Amino acid sequence: MSILKYKCMCVQNSKRRRVLSPDKPSVCLRRRHELRSDFTLSHALETFVTVVIHLLMNEDFCHMPTLSPALKSALSGAKFTKAVVVESGGLARLGATFAECFPGRRAIVVADLNTWKAAGERALQELNTAGIETEAPYIFETEGKLPANADLARQLADSLRDKDCIIVAVGSGVLNDLGKYASGILGRPYLCVPTAASMDGYSASGASLLDGGFKRTLSCPPPEAIVADLDVIAAAPAKMAGWGYGDLAGKLVAALDWHIADTLGEDAINPVPFALVQDNLAQWLSNPEGVARGEADAIHDLISGLLISGFAIQAHGDSRPASGSEHQFAHLWEMEGLKVDGYPASHGACVGLASVAMLALYEHLLAEDVTEAARAALGKAQPGEQALRDRIDGLFPLPHVREAAWLEGQAKLIEPEAQEARREKIAAAWPDLLPELRAKFIPPGEMAAKLRATGAPVHPEQMNMSLESLEKDFHRAQFVRRRYTSLDLLRDTGLYDRLVAASFAPSGYWRTRS
Repeated sequence: MSILKYKCMCVQNSKRRRVLSPDKPSVCLRRRHELRSDFTLSHALETFVTVVIHLLMNEDFCHMPTLSPALKSALSGAKFTKAVVVESGGLARLGATFAECFPGRRAIVVADLNTWKAAGERALQELNTAGIETEAPYIFETEGKLPANADLARQLADSLRDKDCIIVAVGSGVLNDLGKYASGILGRPYLCVPTAASMDGYSASGASLLDGGFKRTLSCPPPEAIVADLDVIAAAPAKMAGWGYGDLAGKLVAALDWHIADTLGEDAINPVPFALVQDNLAQWLSNPEGVARGEADAIHDLISGLLISGFAIQAHGDSRPASGSEHQFAHLWEMEGLKVDGYPASHGACVGLASVAMLALYEHLLAEDVTEAARAALGKAQPGEQALRDRIDGLFPLPHVREAAWLEGQAKLIEPEAQEARREKIAAAWPDLLPELRAKFIPPGEMAAKLRATGAPVHPEQMNMSLESLEKDFHRAQFVRRRYTSLDLLRDTGLYDRLVAASFAPSGYWRTRS
């Protein structure tokens, strides 16, 4: 299937809309309102009064539930996001939330065909009822899954340059990233309406999009406001909640990796963002069966965990609180265009499977005498620059992935003296570090059972991969990010090849579950 097939047709509804075509980046089907050049303070006051009247007439307004303590704490530390609604019927708060965050501004609903039906049309109605002036909605009309292509966000931004409006992105991962990046290009804030609990990017900085054939995290601020309607999210395809659960499962591996990096002085733990995720993770992962059934409490925990993970990223300044070695596998598969049932593999599904894979490796690592291994590695030289280049050339067939891996791998090269010092530190620190890691560790079979209960994939064959390709990917994933993880500790101690092989041995985790 080509990367993109668009129909330049307008699905019949009561609102005229904007649609995107690859040949006509901005096909405008008449705007519902013309942009006012004579906007005045009196008009702003009129809008404010309209919103207040609307709220007073809303029976639910006086019973507005408060955010959970965990969400309140996370929101208080967020650098960009100012308002969050997470509740059943949350779309009823959209107009008031928009007016509070963007007083006097116009809105434009951005959605695709599926999310327009799920929540986009209702979002437009709520904005108009609240007296918010709106542009004609911008609908991506595509056959199948909307591609995560940065060019689509650039086209969206170009079409809105002369329109003073705020994007209301209605959708899940890709749609949110397109709206986020387009808003970043324009230098404007935006509002997000999640339609599925499928990943943690709603509240995080950066947009994960294909750019020039390479999956990149493109710099842009997170939303200024998020309105999550639990009824809409619960109605999403059940497999999407399984993907979100997989993304949350990765936070366990991320914590183990960060403990290692912190202990070795490579990347200090930031206690507040770390606690935001780790103090609540067990609760978020406690009811996978409820997630699969779409139970209200389980979905609330799931979307809360995903949002709080994004807020932790905001507070820390990068993705370390929510991303470790498991995400390096996911990014690798996404960069190389892994497809399942003809569509690009879901990020959360990739993270979930990679989390099981890394926990299987951790099981061997935690049973190993790492202190002895680190001492035995003293005096052994790591591959030099040319040897590393040759190895990466042999591991990555796709040129754009190969060059990215070279940049990341090259950044891991250190002087021999620094390498020896780090091995000494590993040998000295491991006895105290080991109990901390064991206390947080969950066996791979237990995590796989949780993921399986949500409908998420737990074996490479479910993701159109073989065990042989997964084993090879252990030797490639270490070069996807320069961040120090357990994969780098294995390399430093000379344990890499032996422990990876043990995971795939006849008695290892994977061969006993084929």
